[in-house]
Amino acid sequence: MCGIIGYLGKKQAYPIVLNILKRLEYRGYDSAGIALWQNNQLIIHKEAGAIEVLEKSLLKKDTNGNIGFAHTRWATHGPATKDNAHPHHSQSKKINLVHNGTVLNYYHLKEELKQKNYQFYGDTDSEVLVNLIESKQKEKNINLKEAVIETTKLIEGRSAFLVHDQNNFNTFIAVNCGGDLFIGKNKEEEMKMGS
Repeated sequence: MCGIIGYLGKKQAYPIVLNILKRLEYRGYDSAGIALWQNNQLIIHKEAGAIEVLEKSLLKKDTNGNIGFAHTRWATHGPATKDNAHPHHSQSKKINLVHNGTVLNYYHLKEELKQKNYQFYGDTDSEVLVNLIESKQKEKNINLKEAVIETTKLIEGRSAFLVHDQNNFNTFIAVNCGGDLFIGKNKEEEMKMGS
């Protein structure tokens, strides 16, 4: 399975999420990515290959920010490419997601989204998932948490995922649909997580 981690707090997110991502890596993963909230926008870095490839690509880049989430991928849908690496963003690029698990009915959902003029840059079920969330939010004019709940009613298979909305940047929505998900809280830091 893939490994996901998210951090909201007062410390620098990059070293925390990178360290935990390395701890989650117990076999040969095919890609890795990190998203960091910097200067009022989410910056996504991702690479095909092991975590060290991502880490080396970030050596001379700005990794500041106290909000971050990351992913190491073990491919189930789509080849091991940079486009298929997580985090994934919705078509509007406002909603972002890291996902562990498999959406068994992703192809059917993808075809429905294509009928609604959604276009896809990769081949993963996770990209379908983030766009499905955005689609539900727009169609029903509901908040992100409600859109995530509506989406979970449509997906088949076991999944755990973390959703980030650039319009509400200091909140993650964590979802467990039969996967493994752990949430920790440091008493010295303030965090908000919806689940």
